[in-house]
Amino acid sequence: METTIQKPELTEYRIALNEFAAGLRQKVSRLPISQGMFVLLDESQFQMAVQHSPWFCQVTEGGLYARTVINGEAVYLHQLIMDSKNVGFHNKITLDCRRENLFALGRRGVMQN
Repeated sequence: METTIQKPELTEYRIALNEFAAGLRQKVSRLPISQGMFVLLDESQFQMAVQHSPWFCQVTEGGLYARTVINGEAVYLHQLIMDSKNVGFHNKITLDCRRENLFALGRRGVMQN
């Protein structure tokens, strides 16, 4: 199932993300972030993410991302999970940080995704 969400208003994105999450067959955790948004995570990653709270909703041209500060550096949740700076999203939903939705590859590949 491929769902594309591109730069919608936050309310529209939240509604679409809720609908997407409701349609998932496996259980997922929802990590609240700023601006009333949330991130979808595997249960196994939820505790790790909570340890690095608070998470903020970063709005960029490429989408919405969960971001925090660790040791004075901005860190994106999807990069922390994959231990890589160059991470793509199979379904293009940037707040779906379930491991099965993430993939690491070279920067050029991420830009093409």
